[in-house]
Amino acid sequence: MDVSRILVLQEEAAPSREMRLMAFGNPVEFEFRSSGQILQGRPDLDRYDAIVVSQDCEHRALIDSIRENPEPSPPLFLFRSDPPLQEVARWIAWTKARDGADSSVTVRLLSESVEYYSLASLYQKCLKIMSSQDEEKLLSQVTETFAHELDVESCVIWLTSATDPDEMLIASVRGMIAINREGSRFFLSQSPVAEKVMKGEPFVEQSVASGTRFPGPREQHLYVPMMHREKPIGLVKLGTRTERKTFRERDLYVARIIADYASSSWRNVSRLMRMEKVSLRDPETQAYSLAFLSDYFEKERYK
Repeated sequence: MDVSRILVLQEEAAPSREMRLMAFGNPVEFEFRSSGQILQGRPDLDRYDAIVVSQDCEHRALIDSIRENPEPSPPLFLFRSDPPLQEVARWIAWTKARDGADSSVTVRLLSESVEYYSLASLYQKCLKIMSSQDEEKLLSQVTETFAHELDVESCVIWLTSATDPDEMLIASVRGMIAINREGSRFFLSQSPVAEKVMKGEPFVEQSVASGTRFPGPREQHLYVPMMHREKPIGLVKLGTRTERKTFRERDLYVARIIADYASSSWRNVSRLMRMEKVSLRDPETQAYSLAFLSDYFEKERYK
C-alpha cells in the first residue's frame, strides 16, 4: 500500500520524532524536524507529499529554496500553535484518492479547508467576544484578541461619543502607549485618516518612530475601523508587530473579522446599558434603579 509522507517543521521538534496515522484507509507518516536541520542538511523534499511548517520557524528561507527548485515541489502548509496533523493527513489521502479528477476543484477545496482550519481558533475567540455582556470585559477581550492574533506591541481602541458620532473617545489601551501622543479624544472629520476610515476597510499607515527627531526607520501602524450600518462606531490602532515584521494581506483579513465581531458585540452591550438605565429594577440585585429613584424623589418634592 502506498504510504504518504509529510514533513513537519517545528523549532522544538525532537531530532528523530515520527508519527503514523490512517486516513481514508491509507497510511500517512509524519517526520518532525527543526528548520535548522532542514536548511543545513538540504534534504530531498521530493520524497514528501506535503510540508507542514510552523510560522514560528524560519519558513521564508525554506520557501525561497522551494521556489529555486525547478522540479515540482510538494504543497506547503503554514500553521500556528499545534500542527493540524489529522486534517493534513485527510487532505493528502483524499487528494491521492482523487487522482484523475479535476485538479482545480481539488486545489480549491483543499485551500478552503486549510483556511477554515487556520481560522478555527480565531472564530472561537470571536464567539467569546459576542457572548460578553459587560463593557470592560468586552473591551479587554477585543484588545487581547487583536494583540494576540496579529502579534502587535500595542493596541488602542477609540469609540464614538454617545452625544456626537464624530467625536472619538479613548476606551482601551494596551502596551507602551503615550496618551498625550495618541490623544484621549479626537474628531474623526478632522483626522488625516478620516477618508480611509469611512471606507470601512483596515489599512496600514507609516509614521516616524516615536522619540526620534530625525528621519529614520518608519513604523507601521494598522488602523481597523469598527463599522455598524456603514458608519464608524470605533477605531482600533495597532502598533508595530514584534520583530518589526510588516503587515500582510492576511493580517488585514484577520483584523476585519475581529472588528466585525467587536462592532456587533459593542452595539449589543450599548443597547443593554441603555435598557438598564431606563429600567425600574437592576436585573441582578432587583433593587430599584437610579433612574426610577431620581424620578420618584423628584415627584415627591412637589407634593
